[in-house]
Amino acid sequence: MNKITSYESLLHAVREFGLLPLFRNEVEGFSVEEMADERCWFPEEGEGVWEWKGPVIREGDIAYGKFFGGKAGFVTLDWFSHLVNIRRRGKVPKSLAGKVLEVYEAIRSHESLLTSDIRKLCGFQRSNRLKGQPVLDVPVPKQPKSPSLETILTRLEMQTLVVIADFEYRIDRYGQPYGWGVARYATPEVLFKPARLHAATCFDPDVSLDRVCRHLSYYLPDADLSLLPKLIDY
Repeated sequence: MNKITSYESLLHAVREFGLLPLFRNEVEGFSVEEMADERCWFPEEGEGVWEWKGPVIREGDIAYGKFFGGKAGFVTLDWFSHLVNIRRRGKVPKSLAGKVLEVYEAIRSHESLLTSDIRKLCGFQRSNRLKGQPVLDVPVPKQPKSPSLETILTRLEMQTLVVIADFEYRIDRYGQPYGWGVARYATPEVLFKPARLHAATCFDPDVSLDRVCRHLSYYLPDADLSLLPKLIDY
């Protein structure tokens, strides 16, 4: 596999592998981080891997989200159908409850939402104590700790219920984007045609898992392939 040095070579790698984590993981050689030229991460001039993510997503047949051990990666639609079959196993979103269900329903009903929108709609606003407000020296009963929005979104992405639809940037006075992109979340049902998204449901989930692992083994001849099922299943 040639080094990733451009947007075109990144897109080629994603399409060839079908499933490609962005960051290094347990399976050696199976990530954009290991394949990309170091200069492509923070180039002195022009764009790099961080800027290429959005255009890859906008190809229209590639899913992006935290699919690999809670870390981000790309999956082409044909293989994402198998990942959906593996991860959902006919149980989710029926098994969702509480705050996780609330976040999922907010994204589903609005079709897509920025992280900031989800915080407002689902009550994740940070509430800081006002300056000068007295602290009462009284015992406060312990409250069960609620999961953070980031934890919930990662869980929904790992279950293939939510994906990152795009990244949005602030625009400077010259009309140029700058800073870190803000993720816009959506359900895959909004982005992809149902017939292709659920094409693999005719298979048993274990058959889908076997197909994915066999496919990847061709591109990872030197890796410890016993680690693949754990990374692909959830």
